[in-house]
Amino acid sequence: MLCVGNRLCGRMSEPVVTVKQGKLRGKVDKDFDGSTYYTFLGIPFAKPPLEDLRFKLYSDAMFVAGITEFIKLVLESSKNPVFCYQFAVERQFADMLGKMVNLKFELGRGTSYGSDIPYILMGKGNVAHEPADIKIMRNIVEMWTNFARDGTPTLDGSPANWEAAKDPQNFKCLKIDEELTLIDNPFSQTSELWGKLFEEYYPQL
Repeated sequence: MLCVGNRLCGRMSEPVVTVKQGKLRGKVDKDFDGSTYYTFLGIPFAKPPLEDLRFKLYSDAMFVAGITEFIKLVLESSKNPVFCYQFAVERQFADMLGKMVNLKFELGRGTSYGSDIPYILMGKGNVAHEPADIKIMRNIVEMWTNFARDGTPTLDGSPANWEAAKDPQNFKCLKIDEELTLIDNPFSQTSELWGKLFEEYYPQL
């Protein structure tokens, strides 16, 4: 499915676009706020969505694009610091996606959305037994607590080598694993692409 916002959508009941492979006929739908947009259904992927491509488009659209736009809006409207992080822990304790869809835990599959939650909010019966999990948990809880209290995510009384974002595209983020590492935005190219899409089709943002 491809959805394209346009102020002229209301003038066309069946929009048609021409692509390399031929013509696509769509329809006009309305968003929750009453604005209109074009919808084109049944568009095949350029490549089969298998292996690494299986969740890439979904992940980019649902998470990466929103994170980038959120950082941009906060930096433009507030003086409060924005600290970005990438949760990169690949451990069975953190394998939330595998637990939800009943997949056997495998290293190399990556970290799913929400995998940091067990390290922040421990529920009854949700206990980490491995020393590495305890270490990760203590680091996260201490940094989050200090940030909520002081506005700076310190660790052991000193900054956790974590720089606040100053640009929504080019920023440093803390890679959280068994060790903490400051890295460049790992999704800079994806962020740039989605930023251009937002500017072109949603200029009001």
